[in-house]
Amino acid sequence: MKKSLIILLLLIAALLYHIIISIDFFSALLQTVQKGSPFYLTNYIFPIILLFNLLGILIFAFSNYKRTALLRIVLLYFIFSQMFFFLIRILNAVSEDQDLILKIEIRHFTMWIVAIGLNTYILLYLQKQLKPKLTKHNNEFEFTGVSKMQRLLHRIVDIIFVFCFLYYNIDFIDRIIFVLTKSENSFLSTIGYIFNYQDRIYLPVYFSLFFYYLISEGIFNTSMGKIILGNTIVDEIAGRPNTKQRIGRTFARLIPFEALSFIFLYRGWHDSITETYVVKTDKSSKNENE
Repeated sequence: MKKSLIILLLLIAALLYHIIISIDFFSALLQTVQKGSPFYLTNYIFPIILLFNLLGILIFAFSNYKRTALLRIVLLYFIFSQMFFFLIRILNAVSEDQDLILKIEIRHFTMWIVAIGLNTYILLYLQKQLKPKLTKHNNEFEFTGVSKMQRLLHRIVDIIFVFCFLYYNIDFIDRIIFVLTKSENSFLSTIGYIFNYQDRIYLPVYFSLFFYYLISEGIFNTSMGKIILGNTIVDEIAGRPNTKQRIGRTFARLIPFEALSFIFLYRGWHDSITETYVVKTDKSSKNENE
């Protein structure tokens, strides 16, 4: 059996699992709609993600396992959200001074590990199928880095994703601030609280961006912006960067004013320091397992 077909079956099984365990959620949502309750977008995020998941699976199947962009977006979201949810549970246990083992049930912990492991395996497989777009020049193949505008769009899309994710998971920020300040006030309770602890409010945001790039680029060699715009990261010989290079890109972003380096240089510091390039993916390349 071809590996791509196995991946497809795993994707279908994972989707069915998400639907089955969410039956109670969908029932409650349906009752809310029938009662004419106020519309809250956050209540519909998960159903929308599942719909995109189904659409991504269909595109993947009917394109002969070639078109994977939507699927990779959904998988990256799932991995990111599952890891964040796990951190929330840990912070809850710490802030309430309860035994971590008692707070996080073994059953839930096992489910998280399996879900994260499965999604990670599938996304890594799909990412490894991507090939950079090469052009032939003087009997040699070369690649060209994407434009500065596309690099800017990468950053904008990534920041929007992280902020939207934090808005959807506002309890995560609330819990971090509670642990840091030991204050019983809510993050959104008063304007005075926000001004008093604005330095601590920024911390979860910067941590989230760092964590986001550490996971998306450090493990999967991509980000939401790069997937949407059809780009990928390569080393100097158009191969997949090694772990040191991928993680180095994230830490290089901590350099003050690094985000502005693209204005004055063709490649930003997190590219030049790690000897990596961002290039277009070759949409005509075939799956290695076909």
